Amino acid sequence: MTAQVSPADAVGTVQFFDGDAEIGDPVEVVDGIAELVYTFDSVGQHEIRAEYSGGPGVEGSTSQVQVLEVTESGGTDGGSLGSLDIEDIAGIAGILGILGSLGD
Repeated sequence: MTAQVSPADAVGTVQFFDGDAEIGDPVEVVDGIAELVYTFDSVGQHEIRAEYSGGPGVEGSTSQVQVLEVTESGGTDGGSLGSLDIEDIAGIAGILGILGSLGD
């Protein structure tokens, strides 16, 4: 999963959520992007959102919830579950929205 933070030189962290549950640890923003590799442990719909902590001159913010449908992997290795990555969501700007805003 990735979150794009604007402006690109913003610092801080992004915490991803599945409903109210945190997904992993907060991820550092690097060059405007926070990325988390995660494999879901259950199939079905997951309500994903991201919270940006904010940083000097940039307010924190929360993305809108996006529903992700997780299905079982089609591999022959016993059915590991699918995971969400950049290719699956076609870029966070389209899925979770752009997080953060310039401070006053």
